[in-house]
Amino acid sequence: QEYMEKTNYPELETHKKLHKNMLETLTKLVNELHDLTIQEIEVILFEFIEEYFIKHIITEDKKIQ
Repeated sequence: QEYMEKTNYPELETHKKLHKNMLETLTKLVNELHDLTIQEIEVILFEFIEEYFIKHIITEDKKIQ
């Protein structure tokens, strides 16, 4: 985000919202951990990592190129 700000990236506000959503999702997961089984945690973490790290990096972060 800092780099995007320095370069006046036109989609910065949208990108910030994506990051905010990512943090909210992760916070929710952490708060619910005690109610989940190990298997449920594995599935949720896998989906989170796939969505917010792999897909986000490939589709959103690469736009800055």
